[in-house]
Amino acid sequence: MRFFIIKITIITLLLLNFGFGEVLTLDDCIQLAITQNPQVLGGQHEMSAAKAQRYQSFAALFPSASITGSYTRLDEAPYTVLDPSAFPFPMPNAEPVRIEMGKAEMEKAELGITQPVSLQLFTALSLANIGVEQKRISLQKTKLQTALNAEKSYYQFLQAKAFLKIAMASKKQIDAHIKDLQNMFDQGMIHKKDLLSAQVRGSEIELLILQAQNAVQLSKSALCLAIGYPQDKQIDIAESLAFAEYNFPLDSAIAWTQRNAMDAKLLDVGLDASKKQVTLALEGLLPSFAGMFYYDYEKPNRQLENDWYDHWTAVGAIQWNVFDWGRNIAAVKQANEQKKQMQFLRQSALEGIALQTRAAYLAMDEKRKKLDVARKELETAEENYRVTNDLFRAGAATNAELLDAHTDLTRAKLNQNQYLADYNTAKVELEYFTGQLETKIAKMSKKDE
Repeated sequence: MRFFIIKITIITLLLLNFGFGEVLTLDDCIQLAITQNPQVLGGQHEMSAAKAQRYQSFAALFPSASITGSYTRLDEAPYTVLDPSAFPFPMPNAEPVRIEMGKAEMEKAELGITQPVSLQLFTALSLANIGVEQKRISLQKTKLQTALNAEKSYYQFLQAKAFLKIAMASKKQIDAHIKDLQNMFDQGMIHKKDLLSAQVRGSEIELLILQAQNAVQLSKSALCLAIGYPQDKQIDIAESLAFAEYNFPLDSAIAWTQRNAMDAKLLDVGLDASKKQVTLALEGLLPSFAGMFYYDYEKPNRQLENDWYDHWTAVGAIQWNVFDWGRNIAAVKQANEQKKQMQFLRQSALEGIALQTRAAYLAMDEKRKKLDVARKELETAEENYRVTNDLFRAGAATNAELLDAHTDLTRAKLNQNQYLADYNTAKVELEYFTGQLETKIAKMSKKDE
């Protein structure tokens, strides 16, 4: 049974290492995330909708034309009856006279042209432009978030693969040790409990391998989800976890965040929109004008003849709300108060962004320091295992001491792997806040062009 488990584990490792699937780099994952993640695709449609709304505001500045046609059929033509007895000079024995006042069928085609003239139309267009800019920034923020998730998932996948590699190396070491102990036991050199202790340790590592295999599968599925692939798609990554120093001070990171962060840009756009709302409310106090022109082609004509004729009508209308119990004044006040509210919200949010960046920076620095400690721990554990193994072979160390040294070495490797992945994750989160991730994506896009 144990041989069967080991055989399956080795096959799984070979499948992962030799990549029966698409092999991706970190740049590949980021590029896929910002182009085919469902959230990004949804944001692109939202952006298109905002552009369509802006065009509606733009089109409202120009004349609009409409064509209408109608056909009317009455049961009988309109008429009036003249009674001769009611005349000033009555006519004896005269019958009432029926006179048609129209036709039973009426047809009409009308062309209407309307041109509104109002400052509010131009302000509405400005607001629509701001709306498009807001959606553009929101889309860019979504792309950055998906790129961030892709990078984090990428590092988690690397961590899981390294986890499995460490577990497999540990299993190889313990198997070799068990083999030596079996030979020593067969020769009567050790007690059976030493062999059993090593075998228990081997079973524990088999469970660790199964845990690592699950971690690889889950992290692979998470990466597929982040880049817009089906979760069961076979992919692999050829790189390994590496350390890259973040060489910028905290003050610079905070300054970049307040200038480049997507949330800060959205706040600036929101403040511009609130200013335009004040302008729109003030323009509500001014008169509005509309010019209308109608061209009609219809029958019957003015002489009630069943012939087509044309005529036109021009109308100029001005509207000025001179009294509404202060409703427009209150609207102006409301817009001003909302603008002031947005200013305070922006100030508070910028301070929150700075605090968020500080926390991310300190978290990254903490992970880096933990990584330094883990490296020293690994160096010590490797040396301790080497010395203990030599002493055991010389008969100067016990089997329990060697197993403990082996456990310490495996734990030190896993700790370094964990802290290295944590550092990379914290680093990319800080780059997301400061806008450095956006610059990185822009360079990638420029390179692809």
